[in-house]
Amino acid sequence: MSNPTILVRTGFYTEFEKRLKELAPNATFLTFEERDEMLEKLPHADALYGGSPREDVLDKCPRLKWLHMSSAGVNPQMAKEFGRRGITMTKGSGAYDIPIAEHVLAMMLAFSRGISHYIRQQPSHEWKRGMPLLQLSGKTLGIYGMGSIGGELARMCHALGMTVYGIARKPRPAPEYVEALWMTDKLDDLLRASDFLAVCAPLTDETRHTFGEREFGLMKPTSYIFNIGRGGTIVQDAMIDALRTGKIAGAGLDVTDPEPLPPDSPLWDMENVIITPHVSGGSDGTEARVTSIVLENIRRFAAGEPLMNVVDKELGY
Repeated sequence: MSNPTILVRTGFYTEFEKRLKELAPNATFLTFEERDEMLEKLPHADALYGGSPREDVLDKCPRLKWLHMSSAGVNPQMAKEFGRRGITMTKGSGAYDIPIAEHVLAMMLAFSRGISHYIRQQPSHEWKRGMPLLQLSGKTLGIYGMGSIGGELARMCHALGMTVYGIARKPRPAPEYVEALWMTDKLDDLLRASDFLAVCAPLTDETRHTFGEREFGLMKPTSYIFNIGRGGTIVQDAMIDALRTGKIAGAGLDVTDPEPLPPDSPLWDMENVIITPHVSGGSDGTEARVTSIVLENIRRFAAGEPLMNVVDKELGY
């Protein structure tokens, strides 16, 4: 596009004004602070970063060709609707891999080393031993969703001496740190093999409620499940039952269904559950990677080059 108009948040433009002008000297930048101002200026924009217009306003945005979302995941229905209108959607994939993988690893270590148990003794000043402790080395990690986040987790856990199996949507060679990379028809095998199971898949029509009563019944009673993708991939009531009845040993959840997790959910009071409020992507290095991706895409958009991290309009991620 020869002279695009790009709509961004005021704070982003103020911080990176010089860099934006260097990257996209042919572009005109419009800015907004509140949603109403964004909607007012959106009909004059070819691209948007920093906001998310609902589908019902797209008829008023005939020029819009590109929307960048800083998140790693996007709403599949929204992606499909934007794609139907010829609007390219991109996302922040790659910015969150390291902190999310570290977050899962932290929860794995909290269970295996008894930290989740012993930390509960601190308020009552108890010095009681007896919690069985595990080592991760020699254990098997299963990863459902071998995208960039699952791949980073696999790399870290292999370095600790774990055997890693993964499931991906499309066939491709397994990285050297993954024992085998299977398709979704091998999910039962993954469940039976895993001492620790990490759910890293996006929420789509195909992945919704993948893990229910039958799946938990196939897992080892000593196994743990971790979800950092989307809460809807797990049937939450079935997981609660599995945790209560000993079908699985524990769960580490950064995402739930719904979010926020209601105060009366039994998950809050289960000693074999770790809950964090959808924060796994945060770190002192995340923002810099998010910014790097969007700046590069702004450069590419202004130069008419292919964008990075394009959302598949059919798959919705």
